[in-house]
Amino acid sequence: VVQKVYTLEDLVNDFISLQQSRAKHEITAATLRKYQAVAKPLYEVISKYTPLERVLYNDILRFKQHLKNHYHYQSETEAGYMKKAKTMFAWAVRNKKITTNPFMDLKITREVKDVISLTIEELSKIEHLNLDFERLERVKDVFLFSCYTGMAFGDVCTFTNADIYCNGSVKYIKRRRKKTNVAYVVPLNDKALAILNKYNYYLPRI
Repeated sequence: VVQKVYTLEDLVNDFISLQQSRAKHEITAATLRKYQAVAKPLYEVISKYTPLERVLYNDILRFKQHLKNHYHYQSETEAGYMKKAKTMFAWAVRNKKITTNPFMDLKITREVKDVISLTIEELSKIEHLNLDFERLERVKDVFLFSCYTGMAFGDVCTFTNADIYCNGSVKYIKRRRKKTNVAYVVPLNDKALAILNKYNYYLPRI
């Protein structure tokens, strides 16, 4: 019996199928889409029919350059793609699909960028910005709600009125971070409550 050669395409398909079978609390839909997005640029550099054992370190370097030169990704986006691909190959090693991870000698680093905060004056300008389109007004309101609460955009997008609790006259949000599953509590100030009231406590989806 001739044993089927395990290819790059087999790895991508098997790994993504595994992620799809995981419970929602273990992997988010956004993370799954990021794994799926790795396949296209990877196949543009390395044929999907390539036996996985023949994928070498130099192929990984070509993949890295392709992300930078063809897609013009910034270092943080590039590192994200590389880490996702590296995770796939690490899974292949653990499951004895290959013996050596071609990413093994590659150090993947993210460029550390300074966080730039809005000033009170800049926030005020956004608050008083008059927009002609309702869609842009909704975007502005969701952005301001994120500013007032300190919530990440991903958490704002999944926020519902079921996450709101009351303690006397104080209303607050209690839930877990979408990305890290860490619990947090956010008191709602008057400006955040005004936005919630505007949309009957159902923030618009952007």
